[in-house]
Amino acid sequence: MRRVLIITYYWPPAGGPGVQRILKFVKYLSEFGWQPIVLTVNKGNFPAYDQSLIDEIPAEIRIIKTANWEPDLLYNKFTGRKEENIPVAVLANKNLNWKTRLAHWFRLNIFIPDAKIGWLPSAVQAAGRIIREENIELIYSSSPPPTTHLIAQKLQKKYKLKWIADFRDPWTKIHYYRNAPRMAIARWWDEFLEKKVVQDCDGITTASRMFQELLPIDKAKLCCTITNGFDDEVMGIPPEPEKGFTLLHAGGITANRYYQEFFAGLESFLEDGDKRQVTRLVLIGKVNPEIISRIRQYIPAENLQISGYLPHHKALAKMKSASLNLIFLEKLADYKGHIPGKIFEYIAVQRPVLGAGDATGDTAQIIANSGCGKVYAAESDWLEIFNNAYNDWQNGKEPEIDREYINQFHRRQLTAKLAEFFGEIL
Repeated sequence: MRRVLIITYYWPPAGGPGVQRILKFVKYLSEFGWQPIVLTVNKGNFPAYDQSLIDEIPAEIRIIKTANWEPDLLYNKFTGRKEENIPVAVLANKNLNWKTRLAHWFRLNIFIPDAKIGWLPSAVQAAGRIIREENIELIYSSSPPPTTHLIAQKLQKKYKLKWIADFRDPWTKIHYYRNAPRMAIARWWDEFLEKKVVQDCDGITTASRMFQELLPIDKAKLCCTITNGFDDEVMGIPPEPEKGFTLLHAGGITANRYYQEFFAGLESFLEDGDKRQVTRLVLIGKVNPEIISRIRQYIPAENLQISGYLPHHKALAKMKSASLNLIFLEKLADYKGHIPGKIFEYIAVQRPVLGAGDATGDTAQIIANSGCGKVYAAESDWLEIFNNAYNDWQNGKEPEIDREYINQFHRRQLTAKLAEFFGEIL
C-alpha cells in the first residue's frame, strides 16, 4: 500500500467541518490503496472541540503530534478575554476595544502567514523522521492555517517528494482579510508566500471551484475540486423529537452572513398568534454576540433557542428533525462559489432547506438539484416564503429528493476522487 503524509492543524478533538474533511479522507483512503500517516499539533488552540470525533479515527492510523507555540495565551491575557479558544474569523469583528484592535494588528502584520507559524520547526523535524521511517511517497497539506503548506514546502524541497496543497478556504483573499489593517509590506509578504506555495506544489485541491479563482494559480497547474460531503453517521443517527415548526441553523453567523430582511420577515410571520405558538428558531454553533443582539430585536425570547456548539452527532439529530434547515450565504460578490460544509449534511438528512443569499451561486444550485429546497435573494418576500413553508409543514408535504444526485457527495466517493488525483500527481 502506498503511503501519504497528511499535514493538518485541525484534528480531533478539534470540532468543525475542516476537521471532518481530513478525518473522512483518512477514514477511507485505505480502501483506495493509500495508507495515511497524520502529522498534527499536540495541543492546538481550536475554536470548537468535539470529543466524539476521536472515536471516528481508524485504530490502525499512525498519528504524530508535535509541540507548537502560539500567541493565543498572550492574546487572551492582553485583551482580557476569558475564553481560552479564539473563534474563527475573529479578525472580521469591528466593534472592538483598543487592546483587541492592537492585538489584531500584531496578528495581521507580525504573525505571517498566521498565528500557527510557531508549529513549523517541530513539525518539519518530526516529518523528516516519518518520511525516513515510513517510505512516504506523497505529502498532502491542508489549510487553513497556511502554515501547513509552509511545512510541506520545506519537506518537498529537502526530500524531493510530490506534494499536493489542499485549500479548504482561500489564503490572502479570505473574506476576513478584506479591509483589515495590514501594512503594505505584510500584505506583500503574505502574497509572496502564497504565490510560492502555489508555484512549488505539484497539485492543488480546493473545497470549492471558486477558490481556484481566488488563488494565483498558473493555467498549467493540476487542480481538482473536491467538495465537503456527508458520511454514514448521517443515516444512522435517529432524529431528535421535535414539536412544532422548527427553523434550525447550524454553524456560525457573522456580520457577512446576517440578513436583516430574513429576520424582519420572520418577525412579521410571528405576528400571527397561532404560528407564534408553534414556531421556534434554533441556532446551533458559535454566533457572534453582536449578531445575537440583532436577532433578538426581531425574534421574541420564547421563539428563540441558542444552543451553542454541539457535538457533531447531536447537531445531526437536530438537523434530521427540523422543519426547515437554514443557510445564510456570504454576501461577498466573488464568494458566490463558496459552499458551506453543512450544506451536504443538510441535503443528506433530506429535510427541507431554506437559504438566504446569492440565488445563482454554487450552493443554491446544489440545494435546488438535490430537491431539498431553495435559496432566495435578500430582497425576497420573506413573509410569503415563511407562510408557504409553514403550509407545507402543516400539510405534511415532503421535498422531492434526488438521492442519486445527493450520493455523489458521500465521503467515500469524494475520497475515491482524491485517491485518483494522487495517482495523477505521481
